Amino acid sequence: MNQFSFQSAPAPRRGRFWLVTIAAAITLTATASLGRWQLSRAAQKEALQADIALQQARPPLDQQAFLAMTRPTEALHRPVRLRGLWLAPQTVYLDNRQMHGVPGFYVLTPFAIEGAEQAVMVQRGWIQRNFEDRSRLQPVETPT
Repeated sequence: MNQFSFQSAPAPRRGRFWLVTIAAAITLTATASLGRWQLSRAAQKEALQADIALQQARPPLDQQAFLAMTRPTEALHRPVRLRGLWLAPQTVYLDNRQMHGVPGFYVLTPFAIEGAEQAVMVQRGWIQRNFEDRSRLQPVETPT
C-alpha cells in the first residue's frame, strides 16, 4: 500500500455523519416552517389592525342604530354614542394584563342602555397593579 491510498472510514464515523446530516435537515425544516408560521401570523395581525382602523374611522353609531343591529360584532372597535347609566359596582378588573412591561388590570364596566333592557361591557382602560398589596385596587372614577 502506498502513502496516497485512501482507506474507508470506520463504521461508527459514517453512522455519526448520517445522524448529524439528518438532525441538520430536521432542524432546517423546522426553522423554515416556523419562519413561514411567523410570517403568516404577522399577516393576520396586520389584517386585524387594518380592520380595527377601518372600524374606528367609520362614523359613530347612534343608540337607535346600535340597538337595531342583529350582529353585535359589527360594532366591535366602532365608535358608538349611547345614553344610559354606568353600573360601577359591577366593574370587573381583568388581572395580569401588561402594558409596556408593567403588570396591571384592564377595567371593564357594564353600561345599562337607556330605554332598553340591555347592557354592554365597556373596556374603560388600564390601571397599574399595586406592588405592595395585590388585592388593593386603585380607585377608578366613573362618570355620571
